Amino acid sequence: MAVGAFLFAALAVTAVPARADDNSEFDFHMGDAFLTRLGAPPTDVARAAANGDTITVVGTGQFDIEEREASGQGTFEHRTADGTLFAFGTWKAKMLVSFDNFGAETGGRPDFIGGHAVIAIRVTAHPASDPTVTLKFDAILVVDCEIGNNFLGVTEGITIDAGFINFNEKVSPSITLFVTEDAQD
Repeated sequence: MAVGAFLFAALAVTAVPARADDNSEFDFHMGDAFLTRLGAPPTDVARAAANGDTITVVGTGQFDIEEREASGQGTFEHRTADGTLFAFGTWKAKMLVSFDNFGAETGGRPDFIGGHAVIAIRVTAHPASDPTVTLKFDAILVVDCEIGNNFLGVTEGITIDAGFINFNEKVSPSITLFVTEDAQD
């Protein structure tokens, strides 16, 4: 997926409500304290198929599917295929591009929702070779949680496409989750 302002304007937000009374506001979690309290791994990892580099991501945020708004932030580490730290930094959600709601798992908590979210993010990176350098660029973060009616057949985890590198393979174990905002503790 190419990154650019024209892309965001061209994509429509989709939503398949799990229940008629679902709201349009959700929190999303990737390796954050909320998930680790539930026993999930402390990070989510994706790999670039082109060169084997990996990106480890931690973060949380919120989005509103009706308004296409997203907020949130987190951290990342980019490592080369041999495990050497290449870059590190932070990311911040800019806007929701799309969301497909898979609903809750049968017999599970009704506020824990599966889905497929595409979120435009702003990345602030620092090369490991010179941490005083700051690079900023836009990227696309995809967050997939496979619980519920997973009609897209997605697998659990995240991917990030920065245009110049695409971390397009999900690495297990990765756990993500969407939670209806009105159900947060």
